[in-house]
Amino acid sequence: MYKKLASNTLAQIFSKVVTALIALILISVLTRTLPIEYFWAYNKIYNYFAIVAFLADLGLYTLMIREISAWKSTEKVLWNSLSLRVFLWVIVSIAALLLTLILPWFSSGIIFVASSFIAVFTILSLINSSFLAVMQAHMKIEYHFISFVWWKILHLLLILLFCFWIFSPEPLLDMRFISLFVAGLLSVMFTTYLNYRYVSRIVNVKFLLDFNYIKELFYTSLPYGAALFLSVVYFRIDILLLWFLEEDSLWNISIALYSLPMKIVEVLMVLWVFYLNSLLPRLTELYKKTDILWVQKIFSLSFKILFSFSLALYILSQLFASDIIQILAHSEYLSPTVHNYSSLDIFPLVFGILIFHFLALLYSYLLIASEKQSLLLKVHFFVTLINIVWNIILIPYFSFYGAAIVTLISQVFLLIILLFIVGRHCKITIPLLMQCFYSILLWVFLFYFYTGILTNFPLGVFLQVFIYWTIFAFIYGLWEYLISKKYIKSLI
Repeated sequence: MYKKLASNTLAQIFSKVVTALIALILISVLTRTLPIEYFWAYNKIYNYFAIVAFLADLGLYTLMIREISAWKSTEKVLWNSLSLRVFLWVIVSIAALLLTLILPWFSSGIIFVASSFIAVFTILSLINSSFLAVMQAHMKIEYHFISFVWWKILHLLLILLFCFWIFSPEPLLDMRFISLFVAGLLSVMFTTYLNYRYVSRIVNVKFLLDFNYIKELFYTSLPYGAALFLSVVYFRIDILLLWFLEEDSLWNISIALYSLPMKIVEVLMVLWVFYLNSLLPRLTELYKKTDILWVQKIFSLSFKILFSFSLALYILSQLFASDIIQILAHSEYLSPTVHNYSSLDIFPLVFGILIFHFLALLYSYLLIASEKQSLLLKVHFFVTLINIVWNIILIPYFSFYGAAIVTLISQVFLLIILLFIVGRHCKITIPLLMQCFYSILLWVFLFYFYTGILTNFPLGVFLQVFIYWTIFAFIYGLWEYLISKKYIKSLI
């Protein structure tokens, strides 16, 4: 049972690893070719339209997978979701673009032009996610693997072309900035075409206006979409609050220093989203059959995998934080310039978010599979409220360090609340606690072992990252396999 899920997920994880590496290279290019105020503006626009995209998406991607997996017509789900998405995008994007002309931190011509490119980029991304939902539900994700990797490669190549060749002279800095958004639009147009060709092999692609079903889709997805929107708000509202609460001479530097580690974490966050999307059709089917025993088994192994993976990322981030920043950026991000904090200081907090984020996401998908996604709205509303209040309290005193603390606390609260809700409504218990304890023991050993190695046998930034990370991956992977192999075999 688990073998098909694992094989379908493998290609996705590999594609995400490849594209995560490309994304990290992209971060390095941006921090090295843009002045810090332009890097801040780039992140500001993307953070703003990330919120806009979630408003237009409304959680339809996950809902489409569940609807198709529940033996509903693929054509009906795809055609009507495309129509609903375009309708929502037109309303939301027009409002978002008009706000860029009014909001004081956006009111400039160059910001409006960049935002216009991002608005078109957003609708193409939403159409892409509809295509991906069909592939996901039909276990044909290998098609997306090809288009997704090529999308990221083309995006990186275009940015390298624009930043280091066409618009490299300093007087063309504004054009270089705009070209970053042009590169994103051209690359997403390419992958949209590829995904359209792939999905056309599964189902005919067109728009349909079945108003009764569109109404059903809208009201079914609204609670989950609102919960997703709130989750994006409490992940990104701190950027806007930093601008609002800090002095004019400090907020742009604070946002840039905060954005670097947060950007790295955002890249890593997507690594296991496709695994969970692969899990969703199977969990939906099992809940339809009321087979809670198999739900518990699959959930238990998934919990262990996500916990171990996020723990490994956390260890590496603490051991090699300075090396990562030097590879991706430059020394300015290591120097305490605002309230005596640098990007390096918030690495333990920001990467701690990953552990709780991955596990909270798993619990959220259980609620979706069991058709209890409406509970997520109440949870995320409460967590968002806590996030905003504590950001307002801590940012004036601790700047972006306070923002990082609040984001971590928000994720901890989210996981604790979801843990109790899932236990009550889905009858799922916390699994494999002893195996998780063994992972923590290994974490303690590797941390102190590597601390001694790095102190006594430094190899230089690039070399020690490559060699020591490879050894770490082998030791950690072998240990996790040995303590989990019996449980894995019981599911295959």
